[in-house]
Amino acid sequence: MLLVSCKGNVPESQIVAQVGNSILTVSELRMQTPMGLTGTDSAAFVNEYIDGWIDQHIMYEQGMRNLPDIDQLNAQAENYRHNLIAQSYENELLKVRANNEISIQDIQDFYDRYSKQLRLDHPIIQGVYVKLLQNTSKLDQVRRWMKSLNAGDQDIIPELDEFGNMRAVEYDNFYDQWVDMYQLSDKLPVTVVDAASFLKCKTYEMKDDQYYYLFVIRDYRLAGEIQPFEYAKSDVYDVLMHQRRQEFRRKLIEELREEGMRTGFVRRK
Repeated sequence: MLLVSCKGNVPESQIVAQVGNSILTVSELRMQTPMGLTGTDSAAFVNEYIDGWIDQHIMYEQGMRNLPDIDQLNAQAENYRHNLIAQSYENELLKVRANNEISIQDIQDFYDRYSKQLRLDHPIIQGVYVKLLQNTSKLDQVRRWMKSLNAGDQDIIPELDEFGNMRAVEYDNFYDQWVDMYQLSDKLPVTVVDAASFLKCKTYEMKDDQYYYLFVIRDYRLAGEIQPFEYAKSDVYDVLMHQRRQEFRRKLIEELREEGMRTGFVRRK
């Protein structure tokens, strides 16, 4: 934001820079200077800010004198100002008056009603992924953990988490959440061409010249299938919140219009 003042009665000692009728004062410059700057850092910031202010105002003054469509630009600026004030006021009212609580039951009801329209555009998976150096001494232990996990033994997850977070080259536990399959496949030393065929095998162990790659797929959904509730609920929340805000805005405008017409503040022929 540019701080512009008319010179008026501002003492000469308080003027830092001037371009035409626009001035930059000491107090305005001080407001723009970050707290804590000292010495050369402070001087560098001040000089750069003043030069930038002058450059911007030179262009502004030249534009005011020479642009042929300045009236149209002024109208656009005024329209933008009106919209900005209206939107800011609406947002403040939404904070105070709108019921922004979307319950899990609201989300569930929407999902139950429209789930057939909530289709995936990419495959998603749940599981655990571990990347290890080939010379690791824990390879056999990790294999046992992954085998147990594939058999449904979730009790080993805390132990696997501790090892993975401390000693694995990469570790990702998404056993209880849905993620894009390509977040995993991009980490592997192979290219996944057919997601359906790839995901049929629930456990994998791969290697390249340096690393072992082990992962277990707990569950998956393919592109075109219905989104699972846990995956869809954040998007459903956003849809419901947008609907609620639109309904609140509609009612608010109606109230303000009716009040304005009743008091004479709003007139229409």
